[in-house]
Amino acid sequence: MAGTFLAVVLLYGYFVNAAILNIVTRQHAAEELQGLQSVVADLESRYSTLRGEVTRERARALGFVEPKNQTFTSEKRLVRAQEVISN
Repeated sequence: MAGTFLAVVLLYGYFVNAAILNIVTRQHAAEELQGLQSVVADLESRYSTLRGEVTRERARALGFVEPKNQTFTSEKRLVRAQEVISN
C-alpha cells in the first residue's frame, strides 16, 4: 500500500513538473513568434517601399538598357505525367 502511494505521489510530481515545463516552453515560443512576426512586418514594409522605387527610369539611370531582341524559353517534358486512378 505504501509503495502504491509513493508511486502515485511520484507520478503526480512528474506530471505537474512536465506541465509546468510545457507552459514555460509555450510562453517562450510565443514570445519568439511575436518577435519574428515583428521582423517579418518590418521586412514586408521595407520590400513594399523598395518595390515602389523600381522603375524603368531608375533602371536606365543605373545603366540598364532595353533588350533589342527578346527570347523566351519553354520547358519540354521528357516524360509524360501518368494519371493516378484511385479505387
